[in-house]
Amino acid sequence: YSMELSDKKVTVGHGHGGSSGSILLELKRKHLDTGVSTTPALVLLDEDNGLDEEAEAILGDYPTVQVVFSAPQCLDGLLLDLLDDLPPASRRSSQQLKKHFQDRYLQTRHGVQAAFKQKRHEILPRSLLESRKASNQVIKEIFTFLELL
Repeated sequence: YSMELSDKKVTVGHGHGGSSGSILLELKRKHLDTGVSTTPALVLLDEDNGLDEEAEAILGDYPTVQVVFSAPQCLDGLLLDLLDDLPPASRRSSQQLKKHFQDRYLQTRHGVQAAFKQKRHEILPRSLLESRKASNQVIKEIFTFLELL
């Protein structure tokens, strides 16, 4: 979607795990406190962690930050859902979803970010995202935020 977003400044970052508050605190320190604090930001958090008090406080101070929760449970669950490859409900812990996605689509559990970056166009072609953007609530919220709907 680089052509459609060419008139926007999009910065993609990633958290380093931890609570929702620690992830939002990192966003605040790296971007919101150093730039224009009214710049819209979208944060994708794992659904199974929810928002803690620190996250709620930061969101109260920065109303232009939108939180979208990866579902089911986590980013790996979202990706597997998009690929119509969710395991049975009894095998859907975040750890099980992560292992399933990494083993099946990345063929590694090491260097996951690099492997995903290399294979993302193959795993998630534009045609797949286009076909799911109206029916998948998470993707719909991201596309709406980016004004791609």
